[in-house]
Amino acid sequence: MRSVIDEDATIQFFSNPWFERRWVFQEIVLAKYSTCYRGTVCVPLEQVLRSAAWIYRSYLTFARLGAIEGIKNAAYMLTFVDHKQLPVEYSFSYLMDCLPGLRVSDPKDCIYALVALYQKLKQQDRPPAELAPSYGSSIASIFTKAATYCIMEAGDLDILHFSGQQLEHYSLPSWVPQFDRSRRNDATLLYEFAADTGLSNVGYTIEGTQLRTNGYLLSGVKRLTQELFHDTFTDPEAMASAVKDMTAVVEATLHQPPANVLGITLCGGRRFDGSLADEKAAATTYHKFEQTVMHGNLPPWPSSWEYDPLSPDGLESEYLHEVLSCSGGRKLFGTSEHVGIGPSTMELGDVLAVISGCRWPVILRPHSDTWQFVVPSYVYGIMFGEAITKCQGTAMESFVLS
Repeated sequence: MRSVIDEDATIQFFSNPWFERRWVFQEIVLAKYSTCYRGTVCVPLEQVLRSAAWIYRSYLTFARLGAIEGIKNAAYMLTFVDHKQLPVEYSFSYLMDCLPGLRVSDPKDCIYALVALYQKLKQQDRPPAELAPSYGSSIASIFTKAATYCIMEAGDLDILHFSGQQLEHYSLPSWVPQFDRSRRNDATLLYEFAADTGLSNVGYTIEGTQLRTNGYLLSGVKRLTQELFHDTFTDPEAMASAVKDMTAVVEATLHQPPANVLGITLCGGRRFDGSLADEKAAATTYHKFEQTVMHGNLPPWPSSWEYDPLSPDGLESEYLHEVLSCSGGRKLFGTSEHVGIGPSTMELGDVLAVISGCRWPVILRPHSDTWQFVVPSYVYGIMFGEAITKCQGTAMESFVLS
């Protein structure tokens, strides 16, 4: 099958900036019929998008093609052009979640370029007040209103998955996502997690730029490894050093075999195919991976010709890929009783908490009489409400995120 695709021509075609524009996405989805013209050839656009989706799903076979942004974006476009693939319920945050790689020249259009599409999906005569175009407003005001609407519509704080680590010159509240930042390569925490299970949903309020919610402050960050730079994943010596550092953090924090903790934590609790990982299986794979690294080697990348999913090291290759996806550019942290993965900007003194409405544990930073939201995090042993069970009987705390 590989021989029937002209990879160079395909790359050239999908590298056209047209496939990376957010306005284009809305235009093709709203159109009743679209045709793609290339030279003297014309093809129904839906066929082009289906081809892109097939290539994207086959990225292990076509590694060069799977990395092209235009192919990724076209594959996402098909979800909306082919309405059979859409979920029954639509939300504005769902649209934002599905389109992490589309670009605009004006950051404000990250919101406004999708409003007409959202109106059509929701069958609204006019956009919600929070999403109504107002180009005279500041980026901070527009993004804050959009985040507020996403929270109001969804009834949860899932939007926090994309918050934290914004550009300072935008002056955004820490809980508001920087919507114009591509999230394509961000670590994706599974929506199957439910760290706030058992935490009574007493609600949250938004007043201007402050988000108020409730929950439990668990413990402060006491230990941090060095950042897991992406170069580490191609350097056996650097990876061996990183494994030693991470093992030391686990041993100083928990009374558990390091492989049990690191196996599931470094991959963010997810398997290569995006499903929930099994802790025992992840520990077994990590143990083999650790042995390979300590012998001065690294398993082949899944996109390399040496990769064989049926070979003994096939699982190690897939595990290496998932660890890079979840932990690359991040740090392992330890508190008095927890181990997790946090951002490169994490600092000693940050705190770990579980808050109402957020399915992931969160990292917060003290800021005057409020808190700055740093990032949601995968934390070993508390992704399904275990921390809430332990805290039952104690009073919840109020958190004001600014």
